[in-house]
Amino acid sequence: MSVIERPIGEEQATRLLAAIVESSEDAIVSKTLDGIVTSWNKAAERIFGYTAAEMVGRPISLLAPPGDTDEIARILHRIKEGERVEHYETERRRKDGRIIQVALTVSPIRDQAERIVGASKIARDISETKLTTAALSEKEAHLSSILETIPDGMVVIDEHCIIQSFSATAERMFGFTAQEVCGRNVNMLMPSPYREGHDSYIARYLATGERRIIGLGRVVTGQHKDGSTFPIELAVGEVRTGGHRLFTGFMRDLTERQRTLRRLQELQFELSHVSRLTEMGQMASALVHRL
Repeated sequence: MSVIERPIGEEQATRLLAAIVESSEDAIVSKTLDGIVTSWNKAAERIFGYTAAEMVGRPISLLAPPGDTDEIARILHRIKEGERVEHYETERRRKDGRIIQVALTVSPIRDQAERIVGASKIARDISETKLTTAALSEKEAHLSSILETIPDGMVVIDEHCIIQSFSATAERMFGFTAQEVCGRNVNMLMPSPYREGHDSYIARYLATGERRIIGLGRVVTGQHKDGSTFPIELAVGEVRTGGHRLFTGFMRDLTERQRTLRRLQELQFELSHVSRLTEMGQMASALVHRL
């Protein structure tokens, strides 16, 4: 059974458009080319704090923030030239004086003769989004500064063992740049036979939950870019995000520590040897004295 669509009349179309404007979550405002407000929807009342009765017939420049009253005039000038202003981020002042961040799209309004007679503006309050973005950027910058200064290297891999992130300390530790390793399997940082067995360990963990390093930590062997190996103290954490898993490994190069331990053992052996020689010398001296 086919449905016959009947064209709506002009009056019905006008009502439909009015209903859409009033139900919009974005402020929808129309104004003359001189900046006098001619319409003001409910969302505009909520975002800017002025009622339609307070704004219709008054200049839109009431929303201009202090020190930038010419910006609205510049936008209207562009509209007069037939331009469309899209995704324009700026500031506006609410009735209570609070400055908010808004994203604007402003389009020319034309009459039947295609003459530009006004401007239609759609405005969205992006203050919370801006604050959230700024807070996130600050946290990322803080985390980045921490990761750049701690002595441990950091590598982040996904559940397929593909490197997603490689810190500056890890770069110095292994000799690879982040660009060289990101997108490649983390087993490239390991010598044989650990390289060949690493993926099966991750697969076994994902299938059974059996932990051997994750959440426990252990000493493993890493491989420099030049092929030489070195001891690493490795601690691995897991995080689930968006239905996926990421594994973060923190690595500490134990080369100097093990070199120091070996030197201490050598010194202890030398001291023990000297001590035995000293005791033998004392015994010999005592015998000579008796003789």
